[in-house]
Amino acid sequence: MRAWAPIKAVFTTLRSRALILVSAILAAILIGCGGGGGGKSTNVTTGTSGVPGATQPGDSVEMVNLPTPVQPSGRVNVAYLPLQGRGLSDLTAIIRNIEFNLGAQSFIEPLGTPITFITNSNAVQQKSASIPVTNGNSQRFDTFMLNIDQMIDVSNQYSTPSDTPYINEQPFAARLTVFPSRESTLPVFLNDGMFNIIDANSDPSGSEQIQFLPDAFIAQNGNPMNGFISDFLTFDCSLMGAKRAVMSNGVPANRAYFSGDRFAFSVSGPTGYFEMLTQDATHPKIGEFQDPSVINSVQTPGVWRTQVPDPTDPTHTAQITELFGIFRFMVDPAVASRSLIINTGGFEVITMPKTADDDTQQILLIAFTGTKVTNMYWGDAHLSSGTFVAFPLADLPSGSAVGAIQGTLSGFLDKNASHLTVATPDQAASVRYGRYSIQSQLPAGFSPSGRFVVFRR
Repeated sequence: MRAWAPIKAVFTTLRSRALILVSAILAAILIGCGGGGGGKSTNVTTGTSGVPGATQPGDSVEMVNLPTPVQPSGRVNVAYLPLQGRGLSDLTAIIRNIEFNLGAQSFIEPLGTPITFITNSNAVQQKSASIPVTNGNSQRFDTFMLNIDQMIDVSNQYSTPSDTPYINEQPFAARLTVFPSRESTLPVFLNDGMFNIIDANSDPSGSEQIQFLPDAFIAQNGNPMNGFISDFLTFDCSLMGAKRAVMSNGVPANRAYFSGDRFAFSVSGPTGYFEMLTQDATHPKIGEFQDPSVINSVQTPGVWRTQVPDPTDPTHTAQITELFGIFRFMVDPAVASRSLIINTGGFEVITMPKTADDDTQQILLIAFTGTKVTNMYWGDAHLSSGTFVAFPLADLPSGSAVGAIQGTLSGFLDKNASHLTVATPDQAASVRYGRYSIQSQLPAGFSPSGRFVVFRR
């Protein structure tokens, strides 16, 4: 079994915006805020512009500006969610590490201070750690190992033995991929409904027994458990007028957020309403956001969070945090060097890998005036077939296919600006640049052909 060296991480009980901002500081340390990334590449180029793939007059010279640490690594968040509200703090799990596997490879994060996780409470706890990405592209995991050191039944003053782990490396199928200088999140639902307590009077041994119910765990977490890329690339859409998407509350969205896996919308900053779309776009996860800020002289990313009703509130009006993550601007409105895509012009095309990290990627086609979007299409790019289809941003919440455009992709280059062919899905992970051609009627502000970049380090 291959083990990576443990990296110090931080636990945060998400009870207030202030504590979430602490996590934003951690994100700034672990994955950076841009401004030091690949925007000034000295790699071999394919043209006279000094920019990989820019071979034709008028080509885009945009470059991805993700941080470039010496050792590529990405951030993974494990969010433990009880989302219960039974009043009394009865059943507590002691968790001393998290563990992910991919075949014989294993990443184990031991904790200096274990999590004390109340399974029948409303308190969400999230663990963040930095995971090495040795191949420079991505690190996949297909198994989440549930480890619980001890269970404590407070009301009956009973605990499982402390010298033997209560649950040791119980495997559950999972989909989780970590990308260099980016974030992914794995929600883990864990509550008292997944345990069966047999009281001492009912057990032949004369002592209480606490049984873990794997089927109940799977029923709430899915099979496999699904992680998602959770750091959003953000766009100011306030100049798009009627081309903006309309959020579930009936308000046109002034911002759009894309991660490769998820979509989100919000009002303009610095704080306000936010909603993240899931597979069921008609029922988005509602929450709020806070813009990037400086905390203790550290520039932090923006923070989004989704919220659910507090189950301990009998009025059902109070909200608690469910999930949270960060966002950063493609074109930063305040400091150009903080943009995650630098050297942008009036029209840009980017693709974003998904958790599967195969040949299907999210594609964004964006017309700009300065830092603001004037027209935007989104869709899927299929690198192995060299094709894409994209739709107006306004159609995203409804899933409408009206107004779709199609095109081709070609001329793929890797990070060294060497030509490559995407004959199999796994080869797409090495693509960093390429060329597009729109084969349909041209939307306003779009260029018919040119260069694109892949949003990855």
